[in-house]
Amino acid sequence: MKRLLAYGLTCLAVVPLNGCGVGAEHLGPILDPRALSAPSAHPQIRVIDGYKLSIFAEGLGSPRHMTRRGNEVWVAERTGQRVLVLRDLDGDGYAEDRVTAASGYFKMHGIDYFKGWFYFSTQSTVYRFRDDNQDRVADAAPEAIITDLPTEGHTTRTVRVNPFNEKLYVHIGSSSNLDIEPAPRATIRQYNLDGTKGREFAGGLRNAVGVSFHPKTGEMWVVSSGWDNLGDLLPHECMWRVADGQFFGWPYAYSHNGVVMPDPTFGPSNPAKVAATKVADWEFGAHTTPLGITFWRGTRWGVETDGAAFVAFHGSYVPINPVGYEVGRVTFDPVTLRPVGFTTMVTNFRQGNATPVGRPVDVLQFGSALLISDDYNGKIYRLDKLS
Repeated sequence: MKRLLAYGLTCLAVVPLNGCGVGAEHLGPILDPRALSAPSAHPQIRVIDGYKLSIFAEGLGSPRHMTRRGNEVWVAERTGQRVLVLRDLDGDGYAEDRVTAASGYFKMHGIDYFKGWFYFSTQSTVYRFRDDNQDRVADAAPEAIITDLPTEGHTTRTVRVNPFNEKLYVHIGSSSNLDIEPAPRATIRQYNLDGTKGREFAGGLRNAVGVSFHPKTGEMWVVSSGWDNLGDLLPHECMWRVADGQFFGWPYAYSHNGVVMPDPTFGPSNPAKVAATKVADWEFGAHTTPLGITFWRGTRWGVETDGAAFVAFHGSYVPINPVGYEVGRVTFDPVTLRPVGFTTMVTNFRQGNATPVGRPVDVLQFGSALLISDDYNGKIYRLDKLS
């Protein structure tokens, strides 16, 4: 396991990864970035050489997680309290067509699409609905399929479907910074697609808001936030490969440079929990707050990006000099399919203690572009490769 703090615009040599992709027809439109006329992003934001950042949609109500059906982008709006559907009808890179699919849902966050069903989550409930007539409006009132999720504390309930095993997964964060809390806090739960037979899948994840599945293996990968009682540099935010029944440390232990370390508050009196903790597969900087992760499919951005994980860092006010506020790429070894390198792709959403110009939440491949949601300014950006 290697580590690189995700602070600056850093470019590392990467290792190619081949064979992790699906047909282009499933990934949305392919547009020539040189011909796009979408509005430019804030000039403070820096983008890695060879790429262009523009605005895909703006004026949104705190967009959080996103999903895609064909050429449509479906967004869970937190303050907008709705599922919004965005389309770029004229191919200029900007989504001028907007339809509300469902509305009136408090503290929305998660959304996913699988085999005709849209799933979305509030802090206490997971819903699903269909749009069989393709008018981008729910055919009927969304059905509440999971209704017993805890409220308060971390209220972001990520919902994702694993297409390999066709199971539904829901992340439930802790209600505190650091404390011993009973399940389902700090867990990921597994359900059937209709919300039945819920059970704990993994534990010890303080706030694993970002959940995705490797496109080749179907393995679950998560990014999770650490806690705030160990200063500006600890504990690191982490990315893990998650298997059924594993434990990831909170609040007893954390990963530091590839080693599991006991938390000074709860670790010494719980050696069994410390020993059971799975070490991180990759570590980011402390307090960077990763909230979204997605795997890139195909070689449109080069073989080194095929199968890479893109991560959105929401940023934190905790350190003296706030960190995060960027989007990065984690590349994987082509044989072991384990992380080997990190590259900052988009940064400077915040400079020092100045007011942010954006806070990334989620990332989504959309054809030849990467979409980035920003709940601070109500925007969705698109990142395009220029050559």
